[in-house]
Amino acid sequence: MAGPPSRAAANGTAEFTQAARRLFTGLGYDNTTNTMIADAAGVPVAAVAAAGGRGGLYRTIIADFYAAQNTMLDAAEADFSRDPAGIRRFLEHVLDFYLDHFDLMVIWNHRLMDDAADLHDIEESYRAPVYRRVAGIIGAELIGDSDFQMMANVFTWSLYGFVSSGVYRSDGSLVGAEQEKARAEFRACMTRLQELVLDVHFSRLTG
Repeated sequence: MAGPPSRAAANGTAEFTQAARRLFTGLGYDNTTNTMIADAAGVPVAAVAAAGGRGGLYRTIIADFYAAQNTMLDAAEADFSRDPAGIRRFLEHVLDFYLDHFDLMVIWNHRLMDDAADLHDIEESYRAPVYRRVAGIIGAELIGDSDFQMMANVFTWSLYGFVSSGVYRSDGSLVGAEQEKARAEFRACMTRLQELVLDVHFSRLTG
């Protein structure tokens, strides 16, 4: 399902936004300057400042990601049913989306380490509504299940760790989230984890 045009596309700052997105992913917001964004985008610093500077571009990136999350959740909700198959489909929608947007997950992970801490309203404006919507779709019974809660947290920790640090192989080599094969392997592992927890949950209901 195609989402609405991004804020960056709508206000003509897509070029600046893409440059800022790469820098925020690699360096974090606090270590990025307007000059660095301008250099990366090949434009004057004044043009970046006129587009809102690093703060405005950061908010645009987060807002566009939030809009994309809601578009994904629209599709996931339309495909959802409160049975094992429906819950598995929902979790697959969510997992695929975040693996396809791993660089934006890195930006959110930077926030967990107090990056862009001066932008105080970001979590309440963009993270909390997503959590509330997911809870509303899945329902209170499953969201309130202690095993499911722990699985959801392990999933979140694993996802942040994977997109930020990659996975070490037995030979000491490191594969990162930018590699399609690594994302496929991570997805398969997380799917198995979900299956184990859901099997326990539904066996309790029917046992």
